Amino acid sequence: MNGFDVQAIGWIVTRDLCSEAARRFLGLNPRFDRAALEELARRWANVNETVLDDQRTMSLTARIMRPRRTPLSNNSVAAMKAFVQQLVTLSPGLYDYQALRSRCLGECVQLVASFVCCLLFGLYASPDAPMFGRASLCFFLVGCWFSAVTFQLYVACRLIGRLEARRAAGRGDAAIE
Repeated sequence: MNGFDVQAIGWIVTRDLCSEAARRFLGLNPRFDRAALEELARRWANVNETVLDDQRTMSLTARIMRPRRTPLSNNSVAAMKAFVQQLVTLSPGLYDYQALRSRCLGECVQLVASFVCCLLFGLYASPDAPMFGRASLCFFLVGCWFSAVTFQLYVACRLIGRLEARRAAGRGDAAIE
């Protein structure tokens, strides 16, 4: 487990919590209980603190050259496992392995569709209609967004899959490489 895993989970949860805030603002049914969100925030603060401790003890070259590739300490891994377990317990429809895999594949489909539309509008746009050229740029930018989301979901899905495989094998406390 390394900084990429922490960052991917963090961005996914942040995006989901922003959509949860929008749902509550619009008066829709909330997906998460407020007490569960507070517990999740406490666990995320613990993950953040342990990862920051790891970064403080990291050598200068590791911090400069590859800060997110450096493996996490045992304390950070334990905090991250507790956070992920809380996530899966809180909302298995969003955060268990199958749900993340499904979300990742859905984002892949949107990524491909965006780039195909970008290509089609770019190749077949008439010079008389500059709006289609601009649409090509918009589809490209949307595709770039989907590529970032797809990568984050892939990393998170891989992490959840490894944690579930370790738990199923009875090695829940073993280190995750």
